[in-house]
Order: sequence, then structure tokens, then C-alpha cells
Amino acid sequence: MTAAGGLGKEARAAIRAIAHPGDGLGLGEPGARFQAADAVYNTRRHSQYLISTVAVAFWNASHRAAADKAGGVPPRQWSP
Repeated sequence: MTAAGGLGKEARAAIRAIAHPGDGLGLGEPGARFQAADAVYNTRRHSQYLISTVAVAFWNASHRAAADKAGGVPPRQWSP
């Protein structure tokens, strides 16, 4: 994702590479489709599910960082 929460070219390519093969099926076309047991929103495609999940994680982390900053908590350091 970009710093503003958008999807960059590399992210779109990664999502295409790992998305469920059923994403390419048209409406009404027979074949295996993606189903997420933990999804709390309706999505027809695995790629939509991935993007929504990453977007929620991004904004949760952004909110947590803003709350920490407002509370005087030093920034968390990321380490691999």
C-alpha cells in the first residue's frame, strides 16, 4: 500500500498473483468461487476480500498511531 492507504502497482500485481482463481469467473459462470468464513461483509471476489482486509488493518494501525501520538506515547519501531 502507499503511504496514503492506496494500492500501488506492486500491490495490485501481488493481489492478482495470490487471488483465488475463481475471481476470473463471470456472473453465473460455473466454477469454484472464493468463500470466506470470517468475512463480515459481502464480497464476490477474493481480491476484494484481500483489499478490504488490508485497508482495515492499515486504518486500524493509523488510528492506533494517532492515538499514541496524542497520548504522548513514543512511536513503535517496526522490526522484521
